[in-house]
Amino acid sequence: MLDSFISILTSLNLESVSDLISDTFTLLAGFVAIGIPLSVQVVEKAAQRYKSEYLIKHLSSWYWFTPTVLVSGSFIYIILALLAKYLISIQYPQSFNSLHVFIWFLIFYFFLLIIVIGMWYRHLLTTLQKRPEDLLNDLS
Repeated sequence: MLDSFISILTSLNLESVSDLISDTFTLLAGFVAIGIPLSVQVVEKAAQRYKSEYLIKHLSSWYWFTPTVLVSGSFIYIILALLAKYLISIQYPQSFNSLHVFIWFLIFYFFLLIIVIGMWYRHLLTTLQKRPEDLLNDLS
């Protein structure tokens, strides 16, 4: 069992992962570049209609996920990914393939970030389409 787990961890081709990391930067930058203006638009629309700070915060965030968390989480991913690219480029010593474990963690973090960003987008787009009565019912 442990041998099969280790073989899965070490099955990554690190040179191709390094190129793929650069592509994820582009994808993540696109999501952030779209998400921040969309959130600002939701907040502006809500501020014109309502006088409630709580409602405006509710509209621009999804549970704990806010534009600040979006930028922070993306920044953390970029820092970790740059570290991974550096370790791959210097051909970090392969003791128990800790670099492979780090790369798998980075892959998991990236997909988790993309899923949360997608759910946040869904929240933003559905709140843009709701009527004021529906928004007030959501809060109660």
